[in-house]
Amino acid sequence: KVECKTCDIFKWWIMKAFYYYYYYLYTKILIPPQPFFVTLLAISFLQSLLINSVLSIAVVSFYCTSINKWHMISVWGVILVVNYFYFYKSERGVRLVKNKPVYFGSNKLTVFFVILVSIIIISWLFWGSFYSRYILSECE
Repeated sequence: KVECKTCDIFKWWIMKAFYYYYYYLYTKILIPPQPFFVTLLAISFLQSLLINSVLSIAVVSFYCTSINKWHMISVWGVILVVNYFYFYKSERGVRLVKNKPVYFGSNKLTVFFVILVSIIIISWLFWGSFYSRYILSECE
């Protein structure tokens, strides 16, 4: 059997490392009662922030209006359901924790990448509203 290292990109390889390190955070530092489910909530929230930020910029840029909170919450709900079946119900999350995925064979590079991308995505909560307000002011 021939293994395809680049084919792993299409199997959510980025989210595998995110899932592992968020799980590690919740089991070693914060210690909630159900770390697999809390990890699922955190990963879903991070993904929804990314999708909502792109969606918000697109809607504000093309239609000069902003999306409301219920659209954003529904995006999070859909992502949560998809991740529930992908990671939790299929027990991929348990297998990921056992396998400890890394990028390019480097644990330090993986941790750096996960922290950097998480900070960039979470920063949308702070600068996104200012950027959207700027684009809306240009529409009028």
